[in-house]
Formats: sequence, structure tokens, C-alpha cells
Amino acid sequence: MPIGQASLVTVPAEPGSVVVRVIAPGAARVELMGDLTGWEPRPLEQRGRGWELRLTTNPGAHHVVVRLDGGSWIVPANLTRLSDDLGGSVGLIVIP
Repeated sequence: MPIGQASLVTVPAEPGSVVVRVIAPGAARVELMGDLTGWEPRPLEQRGRGWELRLTTNPGAHHVVVRLDGGSWIVPANLTRLSDDLGGSVGLIVIP
């Protein structure tokens, strides 16, 4: 994956929570924002080659974007892209 792009996966944790993992080659800082975070930016912690954030959430469809190194908010490359209510785009994730 080229520098400046990201991919995102979710991994179920204990009931009611999920770990969000982002792979973003070359990034020194990664943040997540979406309905999972109340649309407040949340920093991820670097873990090996990726970045992680554990969140408490409900199952279902959720909208997210990520920001690399303080740049623009982007939709991770591997997610379905949807239009948001503000004329932008968000990524779709589904928590089982």
C-alpha cells in the first residue's frame, strides 16, 4: 500500500467492544473519527506495523474516516465509500 493510504479492519474483543486496526505505511500519527467516537478524533496507538484503538460499541453499521499525520480526513482504501450529509465521504464498517 502506498504511503498516504490506509486500510482498516475491526477485530471483536470482549462483548461490547472492538479493536480497530489501521495499516498506514509511513504514518507517524493516525487518528480515527466516526459515529463510533461521537465524531470526535481519537488517536490510535502504534502496535507493530499497524495502529490500534479499542472502542466500546454496538453491533451494526458504522461510518468512519481516518487522518494520517494531521492531514485531511480520508476513507480507508479497503472500505466501502458512502456520501455523508455534509457533501463528503465516509467509510462503512459493520461490527458483528
